[in-house]
Amino acid sequence: MTVEISDHRIHSQRGSRPTIGLLLNYINNNTAKYQTMIWHGIAAATRAMDVNLICFVGGTLSSPTNRFEFQRNVIYSFPNPSNVDGLIIVGSLGISIPLEDLKDFHRQYHPLPTISFDTQLEGIPSVLAEDRKGLYDAITHLIEAHSCRRVGFIQGPENAPGADERYRAYTDALADHDIPLDPNLVAPGDFLPESGTAAIDLLLEERQLRPGTDLQAMAAANDNMALAAMEALQQRGVRVPYDVAIVGFDDIEHCVAATPALTTVRQPIGEMARLAVGMLLALMSDEQVPDLATLPTKLMIRQSCGCSYMSPTPADVRKTPSGKQTLTQVLTAQHTHVLVQLMQVIDAPVSEVQSSLSWSEQLLDTFTTSLQSEGPAEAFLYTLDDIIRQAVRQGTDIHSWHEIVSILRRHTLPYLEGETLSRAIELWEQAWILIGEMATCVPAQQRLRAEQRANMLYDASQALITQLDVMTLMDVAARELPKLGIGQCYISLYENPVEPNEHSWLILAYDENGRHSLADGIRRYLTRELVPRDLLPIDKSYHLLVDSLYLEEERLGFVVFGVGALDGVAYTMLQAQISGALKGVFLLQSRKQIEQELVRSNQELEQFALAAFNGLQEPLRMVSNYLQLLERRYQGMLDSDADEFIQFAVDGASRMQGLISDLLSYARVETQGKVCKPTDCNKVLTDALTNLKIALEESEAIVIHDPLPTLMADDVQLVQLFQNLLSNAFKFRKKDTRPEVHVGVEQTGGFWQISVRDNGIGIDLEDCGRLFTLFQRLHNREEYPGTGIGLAICKKIVECYGGRIWFESEVGKGTTFYFTLPIIGIGST
Repeated sequence: MTVEISDHRIHSQRGSRPTIGLLLNYINNNTAKYQTMIWHGIAAATRAMDVNLICFVGGTLSSPTNRFEFQRNVIYSFPNPSNVDGLIIVGSLGISIPLEDLKDFHRQYHPLPTISFDTQLEGIPSVLAEDRKGLYDAITHLIEAHSCRRVGFIQGPENAPGADERYRAYTDALADHDIPLDPNLVAPGDFLPESGTAAIDLLLEERQLRPGTDLQAMAAANDNMALAAMEALQQRGVRVPYDVAIVGFDDIEHCVAATPALTTVRQPIGEMARLAVGMLLALMSDEQVPDLATLPTKLMIRQSCGCSYMSPTPADVRKTPSGKQTLTQVLTAQHTHVLVQLMQVIDAPVSEVQSSLSWSEQLLDTFTTSLQSEGPAEAFLYTLDDIIRQAVRQGTDIHSWHEIVSILRRHTLPYLEGETLSRAIELWEQAWILIGEMATCVPAQQRLRAEQRANMLYDASQALITQLDVMTLMDVAARELPKLGIGQCYISLYENPVEPNEHSWLILAYDENGRHSLADGIRRYLTRELVPRDLLPIDKSYHLLVDSLYLEEERLGFVVFGVGALDGVAYTMLQAQISGALKGVFLLQSRKQIEQELVRSNQELEQFALAAFNGLQEPLRMVSNYLQLLERRYQGMLDSDADEFIQFAVDGASRMQGLISDLLSYARVETQGKVCKPTDCNKVLTDALTNLKIALEESEAIVIHDPLPTLMADDVQLVQLFQNLLSNAFKFRKKDTRPEVHVGVEQTGGFWQISVRDNGIGIDLEDCGRLFTLFQRLHNREEYPGTGIGLAICKKIVECYGGRIWFESEVGKGTTFYFTLPIIGIGST
């Protein structure tokens, strides 16, 4: 059917051209092939009518399988009179909700004129295909042409557009051929490929149906399930179509690429798209449109049902026509009829009516001329070759073009004879060869282009995800996205992700004229505008795609792509890559802020600690000195309790001085160390032993060492490191046992691994977690004095140089401490 549109131009409040919004769930060619066809069809129709198109891509409403879908679906709240003049809403986005809820979803956009695409909704103008007849014809074809009586069916989900009608077509076709409905042959489905695989598992594994006997053919409510079912059968060794024939519904592009090519029902997506756009423009002009407009579907016979699309349409038996009409008379009389048949074959989801008509006329004219002596025989072949190449660029199924030759053959063969017949046969044969060669060549070219695009997408993705700040990320996006053919791009972040419809920050804007300058790299504007009005073109129509930027539960913003030659998968991948890159930058920035805050806090704490320790030293020294003076002057002059109290006070003050001294050493490891210079560890060990001379003599320890390396380090810190480890070895010795200490070294990768092994009391491994922590003591102070800071200082020194420290021990047999220091600008001695 057609809808008449007024001649006057519809004016938009944003400019001279009206803007149509399309609400669609997914445009991923791999999993949302049907939706992608609709998108392409609407795009072609709006281009032909010179109107703007904004496609809002979200997910399925109330999806039962994706718990983060609602974050993406915030995009459905964006369409409003500020950015569009009318809406086309595809019914598949409401596949998981009742029709009444889908109707309420439509009503939220009032007073915008709205068209429902592929789902009939009461009170809302709707455009859909007549699903029942197409699938009825497919089931009838299986029964009548291939004698199949055991025909299975994979259903669509409840509430899905057309699912009930398609199942009814199946049951009606069986009933009309006196075939009882067998519930064992019916499997549930949800339009997704996985349910096609599950259906075969159910029928063959659980219900034990035998292919070719109990199950002779399968029909599915859509092509996704049919193709998956065919693959599942083939993986089991079931031959399609010889054991089980398969038919589908939708005629997505993957049907002709399958092996065998899938027999299916073609929805007239291109015609539906043109009709939907026309009806919406009429509504926008306050014109009346029908509540329901339907278009017929068409059975596309290929190989999976048992037929061969390579075979000519039956015209093999030449019948002599009644009367004596010449070829010219016949073609003149049937000109319109033949053109209509050619257009039905040429028409594709993304082609335009004018293109189909023009191509059909060219083919018919050049074929007629090539049969007659006044024209070269090659004219038809040249025209066919040129038109096929144009059609392929628009997305036409090249395999269906064999039917072009069959139509011309069917209408002319009865009127041909002699040299003209020979000439026609040669043309038909060459045309079939040409189409066959193109059918082989075009997919190879498409694969090559797909690989090139995939490589470019990979390069762009790698460039995006390796950036460290938002502005640099936007610079990379502005550089890489145009290489992919994206002539326009606008990226915005929500000012308040909880209320995303209020204001947003535009952080990238570029078009064919270059990148737009934004003050300080950002621009605040009203989210409902999608893109600030002054940045959109007014001298030509535009086609934009809007998608959410989000990661799981976190909303980030949205991206607006100018649509070019890329397919839906590419835009989906870019949306995910930009979302991930932004999130990565935000996490990195957050981490940097935390690290900076920690550095600042640590610096303040260190300054406070140093100030406190330095401030405590002098009054503590005074307390200690006076206590010692009291001890010397008044010892024995007071009672024994007083002498003991004074002794306790002197000991406490002494230990307090040692503790403060050790804490100062710990705090100064990072602030006063790492004045790196070539440092001989043999001399470092000697200096450490000199500092420990009294402890060494008291314990009568024996210390031996391997030749130690020279490395770049602060010699004072290394002396402190060795001194603390050796001091522990002397201190924690076994009674009546002479301490023996061995300092060893070995090279491990880019590090020196130095060990200090003793024969002391050992360490219980249960205490290993506390050993390098401040103030952690494993023994009482009376038996083994100390502050519990020494090993913490060792750990901090080693880690400052990028090394690590650990130990091995056995109670009663001794302990070995290991630490690593990097080999940088060194030489061993």
